[in-house]
Amino acid sequence: MSTTTESITQTARDFFDACETGKGWAACSAYCQPRGREFTWTQPDAPRITTGRALVAVRDWTFLLGPGLMPGINALLLGYLMYRSGLVPRLIPVVGLIGAPLLIASATAALFRGDHLVPVLAVIATIPIFVWELSLGLWLVLKGFKPSPITAGMAAPTGGA
Repeated sequence: MSTTTESITQTARDFFDACETGKGWAACSAYCQPRGREFTWTQPDAPRITTGRALVAVRDWTFLLGPGLMPGINALLLGYLMYRSGLVPRLIPVVGLIGAPLLIASATAALFRGDHLVPVLAVIATIPIFVWELSLGLWLVLKGFKPSPITAGMAAPTGGA
């Protein structure tokens, strides 16, 4: 390992040993700022700070892409398939097809803006997707799929030569 990695590893071990093994505040205070809220290095280290900020930015983008953008894409694809197949009443996929572009636009705006301009608009964009997911789930649990014209032709032939 490099000297820097060994130094970081040793500092982490010392911090854990001082603060987490019950040695008390006297041992732990050497690693804390005067107000005792945040961990601090004994020497200012810009690369570590930059790396930390980069990791936080990656986490923020990941959070926006995963739970922010993917439900909209999912609703767009699944709504289209449910609408075309006719396996559920047409109103259910229509709600998903209306809500999907709203959620995708909201997530895209948040992705490039850094946060939502107006959080109320983000909630309004989420409501149709909530209704879509709830209604589709309840319909499928309570009623199931309608008979499909696509699979009706796949029935095994009866009788015959």
